[in-house]
Amino acid sequence: MANIKYRVYLSESGWTGYVWDGETAGNLDNTEEDFIQKLQVRLPDAPGNTNVIYSAYLSGDLGWMGWVSGGHECGNVDDEYIEIVLLELLNKPDNLSISYRVYTKEDGWNGWISNGDYSGSLASRLKGIAIKIE
Repeated sequence: MANIKYRVYLSESGWTGYVWDGETAGNLDNTEEDFIQKLQVRLPDAPGNTNVIYSAYLSGDLGWMGWVSGGHECGNVDDEYIEIVLLELLNKPDNLSISYRVYTKEDGWNGWISNGDYSGSLASRLKGIAIKIE
């Protein structure tokens, strides 16, 4: 079993601390305008060559960011916000998958999504994310 850790950069609060395996990263207080602008994901004890890659769609004219991995930052802090995320495991054993869900001010928690599907929607800035390896 692999563990995953991740953190987000919030527009008002800056970087959160790392959280693990399905915990929430972000600020779910809907009275605050504190939205996710960057994401970092690490897979510290991955089996073999297993790696997590991730990308995000940003508001404004930026659109899709390129795929990143290894804890690199995905996003931007120039008044743009993450609206959609994609995560995928590469070189994984057959018994592992990655699942994730996002929280928006408008819709609350979306359902769990797996292995490279979109989570989020256009014009809905993300406030929280949870990621797990199963």
